[in-house]
Amino acid sequence: KTGTVTTGQMQLVDVVGGVPVYFPRPARSEDAGLVIEEPGCWSLGPVQALGFSRARKDYQVQDSDGDWHTDLRGDHSRIERQQLFVELALRQAIAKGARNPNTMRRLVELAISDEGAKVQVDDSLDVGSIVDLGRQFRTFDPGDLQTHTLPVTDGHEGDADILYLREEAAEPILAVFRGVGPAGSV
Repeated sequence: KTGTVTTGQMQLVDVVGGVPVYFPRPARSEDAGLVIEEPGCWSLGPVQALGFSRARKDYQVQDSDGDWHTDLRGDHSRIERQQLFVELALRQAIAKGARNPNTMRRLVELAISDEGAKVQVDDSLDVGSIVDLGRQFRTFDPGDLQTHTLPVTDGHEGDADILYLREEAAEPILAVFRGVGPAGSV
């Protein structure tokens, strides 16, 4: 799922020992369980990682005077945080040795073990297939990860805030995922 951090992905945070995220200012989302009291690099565990990635309406940042300000960009900021989180989680997995086939195998086994599986995978995938796929990407730099955000317009239906897809403007991005985008774009 593009731009979505699921509970399975949240549980993988535990497998890789937390994901370091730099916060230039204190931040919080009380509804989402995120509380960053001081600026700096914080290793987010599963609950705070989910809060960082899912907070929308109540994500707040503290200014230099100590006042809290709600991020008015809502879903747009959440998408940016989700994309950043995916990159940082990949970096953490690599730091934990995911490029080593034996370490990668252990991480995959932890993630998809039958007892309390943290990630649901297709029945046709087994540990070996996933490790083989991972080995094909062993030189991948998470900083090279290309992200795409669909163009939307903010809207409301009743009490719900929603995003309307700007279909014509979205076509070039969707074409990439349909395999009909510019050569080498995927």
